[in-house]
Amino acid sequence: MTTEDMGRLVRLTVLAAAIASVANLAGGIIFSSRLLILNGLTCIANLVTAIAGLWFYRETLKPPDADHPLGHAGYSFSSAVFTLVVYAFIMGLGVDEVANPTPYRVAGYAWTVPAGVLVLYTLSVLVARKVGRGLEVYANLTTSEIAESVIALALTPLAHEYSYMIDRAGAASLLAYLAYQVAVNTRDVLRELSLPSPPPEVVEGLMRDFELMGVKVKDLRLRTIAGSQVSGYAVISVPSGESVEEAHAVADRLERVAKSKYNVDLVVHIEPERRSNA
Repeated sequence: MTTEDMGRLVRLTVLAAAIASVANLAGGIIFSSRLLILNGLTCIANLVTAIAGLWFYRETLKPPDADHPLGHAGYSFSSAVFTLVVYAFIMGLGVDEVANPTPYRVAGYAWTVPAGVLVLYTLSVLVARKVGRGLEVYANLTTSEIAESVIALALTPLAHEYSYMIDRAGAASLLAYLAYQVAVNTRDVLRELSLPSPPPEVVEGLMRDFELMGVKVKDLRLRTIAGSQVSGYAVISVPSGESVEEAHAVADRLERVAKSKYNVDLVVHIEPERRSNA
């Protein structure tokens, strides 16, 4: 998929979120449903994070510069953190809305709003997952929008027929689900910010390729920068009689293999092979 295609998909995600935001918030006010109002608040958060995600995504595509010699992939972390902050703020507003004791009556046609929004957000999540690059957290949290729409579709007719407390209970359950999503994604983002090791298949694959090339690896240390982008260094040994040019050619070849096959920005340090005194 080209960069231009990804850009179109991200814009489609933002458009779907914008339409859903207007529909849900307006529906909550018109049809007197706390459940739909809470949906509307999370829709606004969804729209804001989608727009921010688009900006952060464009930043990740910029080439390396003096301030970012390894590229701008780290902006995907900024997108994830911003998304979590916005949703945490909306959670606070949601608690206030659910705790409001004033009674109300849900209108009979309230169910039409979540029915339409369900389609829009399903499309939005599918597109965001396809794009990736920092929109993973957005997609995970937007899954809560789909859950909200399904629950609202089921509960608003019951709330109209029997009691507004059904509507309020639905809003409380959605708030709890959103809190769970924020907690889980916060844990995942904190792990990514620690720059963990890449998947074992990357390390094992590099070691295997180096061995097939006849290179003795004394040390290999890698860390994940963002997504699938990895950086690190390798210490290899070469025969003491090998020229500087030959050793440099070996290092260049290793770095090219690491980048082309595993998306690893590798720095190779060369040490002469020490002969045994025996």
